[in-house]
This record gives sequence, structure tokens and C-alpha cells, in this order.
Amino acid sequence: MNFHLTTKSFGHLPIIHHLLIFYLISSSLAYAPSHIGAQSPYEKDQMGFRIGVTAGGIGSWGISFELRRGNRSLDLNLATFDFKDVSLAVTGKQYLGNRKLQPFLGIGIWGVNAYPKDHIERTGRALLLRIPLGVDWRLADAHSLGGSIALNEGLWVQRANQKDDRPISRRPVFLPGFYYRVLSNP
Repeated sequence: MNFHLTTKSFGHLPIIHHLLIFYLISSSLAYAPSHIGAQSPYEKDQMGFRIGVTAGGIGSWGISFELRRGNRSLDLNLATFDFKDVSLAVTGKQYLGNRKLQPFLGIGIWGVNAYPKDHIERTGRALLLRIPLGVDWRLADAHSLGGSIALNEGLWVQRANQKDDRPISRRPVFLPGFYYRVLSNP
């Protein structure tokens, strides 16, 4: 599964400009009038734990656990693309604003193991840096929907084929991801 976004995909502006525009728009929505949403359930030092399901991002589908304190959180995501691999990402996030619709920016590490098709190959492994930029929308009570676009860049790779000693590509890859989460202690 390859996701490659280029400047041709978005017209004449470089991708970073599109991310900045998305960030500015989503940041301004955090301070929009209250008819978009009431106050966030997370006050300055209030803690909360959210659990949910994911689609896209580090796998086709997965589960996520988020420990949140105020406008900061630690997100653990476990996912797979096709049950022949497993991905684990740990991401720190900073939410902006204090409304139902909150943009966020994060930084984290993503590790993936891809299991061999036969006994000749070894387990392929990779470690990536990820920087998600997204929006979290708190629905009724303790339910939330969210989405992000994460910039991912390879840091280390162990290819499945032991004879393949090509260096890791440093080209950034943008992957969209979506989630549904429930607050366990509303």
C-alpha cells in the first residue's frame, strides 16, 4: 500500500504550504463562536482516558489509547495493514483551543514489523518519525471523531531480504488517518 503525495497532487503550491493552510484554518476554528461547540471536557489539569478505533494512518485499521491531561496527550496506537504486519506508534499531542472542535499537532515514533511470507526471508522492521496535524471533534457526551495527516519519515530499516542493503529513503510520506474514540471517565 503506497501513499505518495507530490506537489502535482495539490497544484502549484508545495505540500508544506497546504499543511500550513490546513493548520491555520483548523486553529481558527478552535476559537470560533460557541454555537460550534461548548467548552472542552478537559480543563487545565483534568485527566482523561480515551479508547477507540482507527482507520488509515499507521495501518488499515487499529485500536488507540489516549491519556489526556488538559490540552496535552500521549497517544498509543496499535494497527495492521493486512494481518501480516503490526504497527505501534507512540505520539505526544498538543491540542489548541478549548472548544468541541480542537486542532492538534503532535510528534512521535512509529515502529512496524512485517512478517515474512516464507522461511527464507527475515522479519522486516522499520522505525519512523511521525508528525501528525489534525482536528478532534467532540460529539455528544464522551464521543469524539478525528482526523489527521501525518508526515512520516524513515529513521531505520531492516529489510526482509537480507541481501538488500539499500539505504532507507529519507523522502517524507504523508498518510491520512481517522479515528473514533470514547472517553472512559466523562
